[in-house]
Amino acid sequence: MNFKIYLLSVIFLILSFTGFSEIISYISTKDGKIIENSYIDDSLLYGRYYENLKNYLNIGDKYYLFNTSNILFNSLKEVVDYKIMEKYLNDNNIFIDYDSLNDKVDLNYNRLKSNEFIFNKSVIFFDEEKNIRNYMKVKIWMELVDEKFSDFLINKKINISVENWFEKYRENFDFIVTWKPLKIEYRIDRIDKTSKLIETEQFYRNIIFEEKDVPDEWIFSYLKLNDISFENKKNTLEDLKKFKALSQSFKDGKVIEMSLINLSQVLNEKSIELENENIYNSYKEIYYYKTLYDINSMNELDERIKILEDDLNDLSNFKKRILKELYYKNKDSQIINYLYSNFSDDLDIDYLYFDYVYEVMNEYYSLYGRDENFMIKIKNSLTQLQNISSTYDEDKPKFEDLIYKFNKLID
Repeated sequence: MNFKIYLLSVIFLILSFTGFSEIISYISTKDGKIIENSYIDDSLLYGRYYENLKNYLNIGDKYYLFNTSNILFNSLKEVVDYKIMEKYLNDNNIFIDYDSLNDKVDLNYNRLKSNEFIFNKSVIFFDEEKNIRNYMKVKIWMELVDEKFSDFLINKKINISVENWFEKYRENFDFIVTWKPLKIEYRIDRIDKTSKLIETEQFYRNIIFEEKDVPDEWIFSYLKLNDISFENKKNTLEDLKKFKALSQSFKDGKVIEMSLINLSQVLNEKSIELENENIYNSYKEIYYYKTLYDINSMNELDERIKILEDDLNDLSNFKKRILKELYYKNKDSQIINYLYSNFSDDLDIDYLYFDYVYEVMNEYYSLYGRDENFMIKIKNSLTQLQNISSTYDEDKPKFEDLIYKFNKLID
């Protein structure tokens, strides 16, 4: 690790324990040199994060929680861009009036706080009151940077948009992430090959498997790697199964052992193409698969298929495991709903899901009583639970106890 980065990290780690913000990232030159006073702390990151989260919620994705790391990292990249723009302004003796900025934040914050109902709703969304101020501050800061940058270009009579100018200037800079929760996302962002992403998935799978306490953001970042690896291996498995079926469609099945040179010679024989177009196309596909996967025997093909099937099973099981652990930790509705939708053949998940449904319905009952909406939902849930519990003989008492609790809410 660069000594300057290490020293700065230690200093700000000490400060963080005395009430200061936590450092997320540093702006650097393209060759990795830290630029002085260029750090980005959590107040800037989360100030932008809530703006992007708000926009993301408008999409209506019911599993938006799974994109937490991605939203955070994209927010960081936006803040980095504005920090770089502000640096350019400062280098040209143009500065943001932070006293004026803070006055605007105070004004907006106090105006919001004067409406108790809206303010309380805002606190729920922003988790903490300080995040409301950070959100306002970052929003105003970005507006001021945009405004001053546009004025600068106009005053200098530079006939180019801020976006086009900045794109070229931005190429001189980079950023370094020092905040652990975004380490995986940062690494993913630097990878441009699927094969590297698959290697990274295996690397972090081992770490997450061995470490007891990893940041939630690591889990969400890892899940992205897991999905990429799973999809890639599933597609490869489908290819290899097609390859096997094609090979077996020939009488002796020995076509898989033919060299690429021999296959080429066969494909160049026009008589085959004219005689039987289907056979010709089969040879073409076999040539394609052999070129792509370099497999020269049925035993080798079967072995590769078995390895892929095991890999897919391992990926699926590990995904299920870490999501269950995350649910035990956070009890979040999105996690249990995702688990139940994707792994409903798992006894523990079925039980956890209906136990969660019971808790929700019990809370609803305590607030609103047994209204029509309540009765419809709880009866439907009870029917589903009874149908599912009948398939689990070994854990019958566990499910019967849950069924009893559901019936108590109905009676």
